[in-house]
Amino acid sequence: MATLTPKLTLASTDVSANEVLGLSVGKALTVKPPMKGISRISCPAAAAGDGLELVTASGSGVVQYVYIHHTGFAQDGTTANTQSMDVKFGSGPLDCITLHKDDFVFMPVENQAITIESSGNATILTEYAYWTKA
Repeated sequence: MATLTPKLTLASTDVSANEVLGLSVGKALTVKPPMKGISRISCPAAAAGDGLELVTASGSGVVQYVYIHHTGFAQDGTTANTQSMDVKFGSGPLDCITLHKDDFVFMPVENQAITIESSGNATILTEYAYWTKA
């Protein structure tokens, strides 16, 4: 088993006239295999079909921590791509999250397949990883 420590920090001095925002939350997570370290993959264009499965449903009660990042580039890693990317859950699959250029998400998911698909006609270089909760 290993420890993974995600941390979320939100800070601003001008987001509101009434407050200075300073929020920091972190937690040590104990993880085990199966896991996939930080990897890059090409998110297919919408016309390609049903998208690309990043994570397979893991079984009842199994939680996986998933990281997905829209790099803002096409598959070649140098051509800019500002099309959005749909992150879909389950057998539906339903659009649950839309990521735009440079957006990312880190989330716990229980027993859900996750697929990704570009909203447009071009591929998106996508960074992703997942770890299984121990």
